[in-house]
Amino acid sequence: MDDAQNMNDFRRKINDINYLLKPKSDKKCESCGICAKLCPVNAIPLDDPKETNSEKCISCMRCISICPKKQEN
Repeated sequence: MDDAQNMNDFRRKINDINYLLKPKSDKKCESCGICAKLCPVNAIPLDDPKETNSEKCISCMRCISICPKKQEN
């Protein structure tokens, strides 16, 4: 295997991992929009905060860390 092939394989694995790390809303979500307002790459639309644009999302998980519903037990 050459270096280019190794790099392509590495990128493919990273993309697979990133796909798995995209946050998704659950039934607790009340669409308050805090996540959308604080998303650093605007991957969550203000008008529909239950959706995440997986193309824009960088998997920083800020939305999860600031969600008031995720912090409830």
